[in-house]
Amino acid sequence: MTTTQALTNPKEFNSLNLLGLIFKHWIKLAIIALVAAVVSAGASYLIKPKYKSSVILFPARQNSLSKSLLSENPSMS
Repeated sequence: MTTTQALTNPKEFNSLNLLGLIFKHWIKLAIIALVAAVVSAGASYLIKPKYKSSVILFPARQNSLSKSLLSENPSMS
């Protein structure tokens, strides 16, 4: 039984037939995916930005566990 016959008969469908179909047409699928990625990237650059955002980022406070333990117990230093 060929792959197309197995796909038309739902009783005999299994994942091996699907994998065989994907491997048989992998070049076409890769070309379609590549074209879709290029078109979507091009379309995203054509859209005018509506908002401009900005941020002020403050660094986190550096609390060292070893420093706090040493300062609590000065006899160890």
